[in-house]
Amino acid sequence: MAINVVKDDLREVVKSLGPQGFLDMVNESLDSGKAKPEDFSIKELWIACTGDAPLDSRDPGLDFRYMEAQALDEAIGGMGTSLFVKATGALINKKVREAYDAVYGVGDRLVTVVPSRLKRETIVGFTRMGAVEEVRELEEYKSRGMQELYFTVENHKYGGLIGISEETVRMDQTGQILLQAARIGEECRQHKEKLILEGVIGPAVDSSTNSVFKPEGTAAILYKSTARTSLAEGGKGGPNGLTGYGDINHAALDAVKALVAKQYDGETDQYVNLGGMQGWILLCPAELHDTAWEITNTQKTPFSADNAENYWRQFQFVPEWSPYFGSTTTTWLIGDFRKDFIWTEVFPLEVKRLARGTEVEFTRDMIACYKARFMGGIGCIDYHHVYKVE
Repeated sequence: MAINVVKDDLREVVKSLGPQGFLDMVNESLDSGKAKPEDFSIKELWIACTGDAPLDSRDPGLDFRYMEAQALDEAIGGMGTSLFVKATGALINKKVREAYDAVYGVGDRLVTVVPSRLKRETIVGFTRMGAVEEVRELEEYKSRGMQELYFTVENHKYGGLIGISEETVRMDQTGQILLQAARIGEECRQHKEKLILEGVIGPAVDSSTNSVFKPEGTAAILYKSTARTSLAEGGKGGPNGLTGYGDINHAALDAVKALVAKQYDGETDQYVNLGGMQGWILLCPAELHDTAWEITNTQKTPFSADNAENYWRQFQFVPEWSPYFGSTTTTWLIGDFRKDFIWTEVFPLEVKRLARGTEVEFTRDMIACYKARFMGGIGCIDYHHVYKVE
């Protein structure tokens, strides 16, 4: 059963169902889409949940900030601010998540999510044990040893506060509170997108400045134009950076393809991109997105004088653009990003209520306060599958 916010008297619903039943119905109505956060009134919720108790904590007999929840419930007929805080929290949680999910971004498609419990996460891996060799009957399998290779990722917490003041309830500023919740949700998603994209785009080719590629715990060159020769560089292997091209064209893609075809694991000399470039994401600034789309989708070669067939169409690249390339219009990336980049997630987006009686409630005349937050970090654990062109 869902609430009809327009027709139902919320006071009667609370009395009929009790605090927990009312809260369950609010959540059910929001989850099912039968009610929207905008359908509710903060002031009406206060009246329904508290019996229209005085808002000002200085009124005699009722100090909302420091009374125990049970005693307060008894004082106002078994309901209280605790129910108001939970019910309002359901509205804010819904609005924050709606706004978060509505923000378009490519970041989540560029990373593999890895659960984490640490501020500084260590991703432990090993180079391959050696080339596969023939094993004759009754012979032992051969091993040429195994070198340990690990990467570190820094996790950080991000978020913001949403407060409901006495004035918010008194003046029924529901729209402003929901707008604030939506802004917080949008900003959380946008900030995560920024973290991922700036990490993936990385520094210039052959630079390690602010690199999220940290083999053995030290920032290393993420996109390199020459071969790598040591574990400190991420393990032996071929280059994954190109300079001197800029625009997305056949010559640049041919150069990338040559690197992809020869990319190898230096410990075994095995090629690692046997699947080629099929379905790879082509990530670029907005200024190059139309060119990326043409190379991906047109049957004929764009701007071709002889009307030649478009060779690159068969690879079915996925063109995406991002503003986080900054002012450059001559840099782009292509690859299977999720094989190289990870998002270590301590916890995803969540909305929490601040404990009753906190200092922020007292000093700012807050009836309730909520925080929207997430914690994680962007890291790179391989370099064989993403290529940068400048």
